Amino acid sequence: MPDRNSWLTEFENHFEKNSVMIQKNYPWLFERRIETAAKLSKQGFPSKRDEEWRFTNMEPLWKIPFLVDYSKTLVSFGDEPLDGVEITNDISEVFREDLEDEFDSNDSFELLNSILFSNCVCVRLKRGTKLAKPILIRIAGSVRNGLSFPRVLFVAEEGSEATVIEEQMAGLPANTLSTSKIDVILKPSSSIIWNRIQTKLFAQKSISILKVRQAEKSCFNVRTVTMNSDFVRNTMSVLLDGDGAVCKMNGIFLVKGDELIDNHTMLEHLKPNCQSRQLYKGIVAERGRGVFNGKIYVHREAQKTDARQTSKNLILSDRASIDVKPQLEIFADDVKCSHGSTVGHIDENALFYLTSRGISEKTARQMLTKGFINEILEDCESEDLKMRLEKDVSDWLDTVRE
Repeated sequence: MPDRNSWLTEFENHFEKNSVMIQKNYPWLFERRIETAAKLSKQGFPSKRDEEWRFTNMEPLWKIPFLVDYSKTLVSFGDEPLDGVEITNDISEVFREDLEDEFDSNDSFELLNSILFSNCVCVRLKRGTKLAKPILIRIAGSVRNGLSFPRVLFVAEEGSEATVIEEQMAGLPANTLSTSKIDVILKPSSSIIWNRIQTKLFAQKSISILKVRQAEKSCFNVRTVTMNSDFVRNTMSVLLDGDGAVCKMNGIFLVKGDELIDNHTMLEHLKPNCQSRQLYKGIVAERGRGVFNGKIYVHREAQKTDARQTSKNLILSDRASIDVKPQLEIFADDVKCSHGSTVGHIDENALFYLTSRGISEKTARQMLTKGFINEILEDCESEDLKMRLEKDVSDWLDTVRE
């Protein structure tokens, strides 16, 4: 039976057989890729004995054949050109240093992406640019069985502002794994609103990595919506690396059937006077399993940090499960930090109140469930996106079995 060790052997064989072709993709990165491949071979892939993966059943991943889709079309953008936005596949000197910095990691799947990605799309929001229309980024799945490694580098120059809609699309076959990585770099006083939409991945398995580095007085506001996805592992890390940086990180995940949606977040406060707010809400139904593992880390130099983390979860079935692990590590003295989590069922008193006024029990349950997550959708910047996500939630609730 395939396991993580046999998968590692398949990776090593693939890298050896395809090294010439891999070298042609960004030759100046090849030495880093060799070093990273050696690190991955020594480290291996995770098991449930690894703390960061103990809630994740990875057995379905090892059954996926180690066949890599090196297509150049895994990442695409909206058709309309936007003034002040540079999009290129040519990693010039402007981008090289930023991309090389992102090779350092202990996450095996992040290392795998860095070794095998064939096409990094670089986006640069030019200095002082303020966009009225959103930037649309589509992350496509593979069109054949096997693996794909989409890669994006997004740089917001000083004083720039934009909204981004990142939409992850399903590939055609079921036996696929998309391991995508997006690096976002915010220069001083830049502001980015980032929407991550994962609502129709279906049978495709997805490991999605988003890493953000913020300079002074920058603002990053990210919203993640995940549902209708057989296997999703979202890893998001934000480094507040400049005085006065602000990050808001919200998410909702809806899980049913035998699905697994696993969210791991890290908010790392490195410099003083930074603020972070995090709110994740999960709804699990049928035999679904949800995970929220969130960590706030405050370095000694990060005085005057203001950080809050909240996880709220709703269970709709006795067979569903949710694992929650909020974490807070503080090494500074002058901070305001808090974290908390709740796991519960629909409020029976509220349900009785609605049904006693002639509303059917099913409709009442849906109303209460929608109300539970509206807090995250109601401040959506785009009315069209908000309406679409509200419809996706309604459609999801209509298909949930008791």
